[in-house]
Amino acid sequence: VLDNYAYLALRHNGLWIFDISDPTHPTFVSNYQTDDALDLDVAGNYVYVADSLSGVSIISVEDPVHPTEITRISSLEATQIDLNGDNLYVTPRLRVFDVTNPAFPIEQASFPTGSHVNESDEIIYLTSGSEGLFTLSLTSSIKGSVQHSNRMPAVGVSIYANNVISTTTAALSARPNSAATP
Repeated sequence: VLDNYAYLALRHNGLWIFDISDPTHPTFVSNYQTDDALDLDVAGNYVYVADSLSGVSIISVEDPVHPTEITRISSLEATQIDLNGDNLYVTPRLRVFDVTNPAFPIEQASFPTGSHVNESDEIIYLTSGSEGLFTLSLTSSIKGSVQHSNRMPAVGVSIYANNVISTTTAALSARPNSAATP
C-alpha cells in the first residue's frame, strides 16, 4: 500500500492495482501481466515485483491506470524481495541491487544462499532453511561476511521493536537486535 493505492502480487495474474481512497469500497484500477508475481515492494512511482523464474520486474506506476515495465532483472530467480532506501534485496540466493535509478539497477553484492531477508541498520538478516539464520554486514560487499549463523532451521525473519524474530520449522525464536552482531 502506498498513498491511496494497494498493489497485489497475484501469481500468474500479475500485478493488480486498487484505489483504496475509500477503504470500504476498494476499486480496481488496472493490472500488469507478469509471469508469476510472488512478492512485491513499492517506493515512489515504482513497484518491484519478484517474478519467480523471470526475475524482477520494475514497473512504473506514475500513471496507475497504465503501469509500464521500465526494466527487468532477468538473470536471476526472484521469490522474495525487500526494498530499503536504494537497496533492493532479492532471494533465493541473496542478491543486492542499487536502484537509485530504477531503470538501471546495479548489482552490489551477493550471498550464495537465502530464502527470506529483512534488514535493519546496515545489518541483513537472512534465513536459509536448514542452514539457519545468517547475520550479514551491509557496510561492505556481502560476499563472505557472515557475522553469525545459528544453524537452526529457519524459514522466515522479521524485525519488530528492535528484536530479530526468526521463524523456525520447530519453534519461534527471538534474538535481541543488538546481540546479533559480534
